[in-house]
Amino acid sequence: MINKETSRKITGIILAAVILLVGFSSPVRNYVELPNELRLIKGDKLEVHPFLPVELHILNQDQILSVNGQQITDQTPAAVGLTEPLKLSSLDVGNVKVEFRLFGYVPLRTMEINVIEDRELVPGGEAIGIKAGTSEIVVSDYFYLETENGEMSPAKKAGIQKGDSLLEIEGHDISSLDSTSELLIDLLEKQDTDSIEVIIERSGKEKSKTIDPRYCLNLNEYGIGLYLTDSSLGVGTLTYKDFENKEYGALGHSISTWDSAPASLKDGRIVDARIIDINKGSDGKPGEKKGNFLHGEEPLGTIEKNTKHGIFGKITNESVYSSQIEPKSIGLAKHAEPGSAQILTVLDNQEIERFEIEIKRVFPHNAENGKGMVIEVTDEELLQRTGGIVQGMSGSPIIQDDKLIGAITHVFVNDSEKGYGTFLEWMLYESEK
Repeated sequence: MINKETSRKITGIILAAVILLVGFSSPVRNYVELPNELRLIKGDKLEVHPFLPVELHILNQDQILSVNGQQITDQTPAAVGLTEPLKLSSLDVGNVKVEFRLFGYVPLRTMEINVIEDRELVPGGEAIGIKAGTSEIVVSDYFYLETENGEMSPAKKAGIQKGDSLLEIEGHDISSLDSTSELLIDLLEKQDTDSIEVIIERSGKEKSKTIDPRYCLNLNEYGIGLYLTDSSLGVGTLTYKDFENKEYGALGHSISTWDSAPASLKDGRIVDARIIDINKGSDGKPGEKKGNFLHGEEPLGTIEKNTKHGIFGKITNESVYSSQIEPKSIGLAKHAEPGSAQILTVLDNQEIERFEIEIKRVFPHNAENGKGMVIEVTDEELLQRTGGIVQGMSGSPIIQDDKLIGAITHVFVNDSEKGYGTFLEWMLYESEK
């Protein structure tokens, strides 16, 4: 006979084996791979195929979801068998946390479902210039001078760091690379310049630094040992306009500094731009839109946020409201699917044109890296004029089934006809954080 101790051991081994088998099974992995967060539009339906006997428990906000036609709470969960689907319907706006439990007891996955109002936005497509205000002359690197005491950088010795933003030099506000260069040349040519006072910004804090210029033997002139760059300027594309809240979204990705960190866009703004030429792309050599900022005109809007899914801000110029493009319903990641779609973008001057693309693959849960779709240009005219996706198209809105679903973000370096897109859902989530 088997004694109690041996029986307990056998039972433990069997339970451990069952847990391991269940844990590595495809249905359980499907639950583990579900997103932590899911967004639905009010009235939307979502079908989940468990392939396991599970119960769905509502952990808060009982009035937001129904499952299989039944309004559920934690006290009255929805239970399904091996072959039944879970049909979720969104009843009202709000956030609800749900938990999937195997056999009603073993937690498999907790997910937060955010139900939002259906709304319409006006697709963009306009070429915009991005300005980061007066503070974004950035220290990109050191330049080492050949001095009588050996190689050195006076700026580095003074405590200037790569990535610092230059705000003032000797009391003069900094506004552009050209004016900064002229000011420094003028100061360094003066024989009585013993030191140069600068104000820099680092991690949101202003600091005063004193640089002692040194004579460079091989250049036969004084220098401070810095490389400066205006990394925040560039041309992109407006993705959407929210006239009700006077807000916009653009680019679909962040604006980065020399070291790939998101740029600090203090006093940032977007302005009108005109596309004057296209450098046609080819495999291994991405093309580019060449644009001019329309100087002397009022900015189109402010830049309030610079995020991995785009830049966002307030519309400040009434001209933005003169769009001839009809508003579109918003499309979530779950609405996007492989197949034909269209983009809006500017290739010449300020004329918005529509072109055909194909969505090749969809990654609805890939929000962390922003690569939600693989897209391919199929429009022969666009291929003829640009070679495919080019720099400056970032933010070009993607429309599928008459819904605004996302924006172009990147081109494949080795295949200029293909690239990545982000979802509008991710952009709106970042804008509302």
